[in-house]
Amino acid sequence: MIIDFDWFSYEGVQNTINMVYKVLEVLRIIVPIGLIVMTTLDVTKKVINPEDKEGQKKIMIRLIAALIVFLVPTIIKFFLKIADIQIPNINTDPTPTAKPTDKPKPPVNVVECQEGKYLPANSNQCQKCLANYYCPGGSFTIYTNTSSGLKYCGDNYTSPIGSTSISDCVKKIVPTIKPTIKPTNSPKPTNTPTPTVAPTNTPTPTINSLIINNCPSNKVFRNGDVIRLNTNVPNDYHEEVIWGWGLSNGDLTIINETNSEYAFAITNVTSHTSFSVIATLDSLGYQDSCKITIEP
Repeated sequence: MIIDFDWFSYEGVQNTINMVYKVLEVLRIIVPIGLIVMTTLDVTKKVINPEDKEGQKKIMIRLIAALIVFLVPTIIKFFLKIADIQIPNINTDPTPTAKPTDKPKPPVNVVECQEGKYLPANSNQCQKCLANYYCPGGSFTIYTNTSSGLKYCGDNYTSPIGSTSISDCVKKIVPTIKPTIKPTNSPKPTNTPTPTVAPTNTPTPTINSLIINNCPSNKVFRNGDVIRLNTNVPNDYHEEVIWGWGLSNGDLTIINETNSEYAFAITNVTSHTSFSVIATLDSLGYQDSCKITIEP
């Protein structure tokens, strides 16, 4: 014979009392109804046969029994409350709880972008990350006024298209101008002719020359257009470029910056705006600018 000693613990006694209490709660409803039906039949028999004294006695016993059955659960609950034993309410349905494995469904106005992609403004489709930015991916709200998930690498830093982390951003390599060393005046031999130096084909910019050749100052661009400017910068010279001078709204993305071309795009423009691209040759101190106009 195996004895379950867990029953003798406080929890075991409590569970047993709870089960007995539930049974009494059911009997509390069923027994009085049965006694009332049987009492009604006895009253009917008493009316038919008034001299039946046994019927009157049965009626009193059944009424007392119905009262006792109805009051017993209340009395038990009172004493258990004094003993600090919890009795569950069988008339109350337990509130269902969510399973730990249940995962919340994403809202319908959110899109999931993979690493290397971002969500453009006023769009519900993820696109490949732009140059000079990195895109770690994530969940973003669609049709917003600004781009989501597009992280700027920072000034003087660049990254390839489709970058996923800040480690993809590398510092731009700026070529330095080596100083030219003038030859010293050495004594020339009397009978040796001085050699002549042939001119090079590299054009040297002057103060009146242009750095930006095809400035579209009379053209109006749209939000998201790629703007390309042809430049005239010799390889031996270094230029400093100021992008978006006076840009009041929108985001400027640099696509290409070489000695022969400046390419960039303006996104997230909400109203008419204009700005300038300014280029300076640091060795000559010459500056050239181009005014760009953007409409949303």
